[in-house]
Amino acid sequence: MMYKKFLLVLCFFIPQFANSELLTLDTYLQTVVRVNDELKALQANINEIKGKIAELERAYSYYFAAGINYLNDQTGQELYLINIDKFKNTSYTLSLNKQFKTGTKLSFGAARSIWEFDGSRELQNIKYNENRLYPFLSLEQSLLKDFGQGAMEAGIAKTRAQAKSALYLLEYKKQGLLFNAKMVYWKMSYFQTIIEFKKASLNRMKNILEWNERRYKKNLIDELELLESQASVKMKELNLRMANEDMDKTKREFSLILNASDKNVEYELEKIEDQVKIFSLKPRLEKKTSRFDVLAAMENVKSVSYDQISFSKGSGADLVFSGALSFSKINRDIGGFVSNSDISNKDAPTYRIGLKYILPLDFNLRKKVHDGYEAEKIAADKNAVFIAAKENDDWISLSKTFDNARGRLATAYEIKNLKQQKVAKNKKYLAHGRSSTYFVLRDEEDLDEIEVNIFQCILEIISVYEQAQIFYG
Repeated sequence: MMYKKFLLVLCFFIPQFANSELLTLDTYLQTVVRVNDELKALQANINEIKGKIAELERAYSYYFAAGINYLNDQTGQELYLINIDKFKNTSYTLSLNKQFKTGTKLSFGAARSIWEFDGSRELQNIKYNENRLYPFLSLEQSLLKDFGQGAMEAGIAKTRAQAKSALYLLEYKKQGLLFNAKMVYWKMSYFQTIIEFKKASLNRMKNILEWNERRYKKNLIDELELLESQASVKMKELNLRMANEDMDKTKREFSLILNASDKNVEYELEKIEDQVKIFSLKPRLEKKTSRFDVLAAMENVKSVSYDQISFSKGSGADLVFSGALSFSKINRDIGGFVSNSDISNKDAPTYRIGLKYILPLDFNLRKKVHDGYEAEKIAADKNAVFIAAKENDDWISLSKTFDNARGRLATAYEIKNLKQQKVAKNKKYLAHGRSSTYFVLRDEEDLDEIEVNIFQCILEIISVYEQAQIFYG
């Protein structure tokens, strides 16, 4: 007998699990990140900016350079009373180069140059060959524009700050999308709970109506109480219908976020009332970081400041020092000009130093541009102060709302407990003829209202908690 009862219960529950799918919040969010096109596009933009930020460091990276040049000139020319019929040159260069944040440009490498020409002087043929191999070190340093935190470093820092500001704004938008996705999930859970509750409330009201109909037929109550019961049932049906309409809207949002084509799939979600345990363990909200829009505004201030430095340094006077040092191994072979060939081998150091001064003359134009940068900096500073103040006010508001909602929830539970006791006593009085249907229905309505208030309060707390977790966690 017990075995048959077990099979009967099992057969009752299997279809429910077969027609629904358990979807936890974590699984849902993972799915949203994987399939939502808007989030995927946003993440692609984020990755793009991260790549561009990394690319900025390439300005200071070592790079290898190699080159080859070949010249064959048969136009004929005269050099030091020598008529040159054919002139050839082949040169090779290998170097390792780097630019530093101080504006220093450094090159280290080796070069080889091969010269060859055929000519004549005073009816004598001349053949000249030279083979030069030399390691070299060259340096260029801007003493005004790029020395210290100069124009180039400021320009790169400005671009980096600008990219970070854009990155933070995208992250902020991504957080907004994730928060919206979470709230759609919890709204679905809320409406599932509300619909289930309103169905149960409607069934209770129908039972009261059936009981009153039987009593009315026996002339135990007047028509007024019957009409009151009928109106209450209709009101419950209306409330249930409105809840189903709200659920349909939320389902469409839910399906759109998941890119789901089938909007009629039923999911078993986490219950909102189960989240009350989390709130009881959180005495207050915790702010672990600033919001991304504040970080974006701060980076924008940096970007404008660096932009101003870059312009001031880049558009002003500059004094450039340059120098080079090499040690050449030279092999020369001259034949035909004298009776014997002249062959020489020697090592010869070569160095070069130079200074170059540059002074732009557009003084008035530079002043106007500088004033524009100064105004932009003031605007960026004011905007950052405003956004930071708004974020602080939003956080205070969230914290107060969290505390107030938890206080309301505790009070609502106390009221619910009292209402349940009152409903139970009034039903006993009604059964013994000491009360009327009107008072029972009114108590039922009050109890339903406080129950809905509890669910709404939980949803409000979840909303505040999720905002704190996503934007400040």
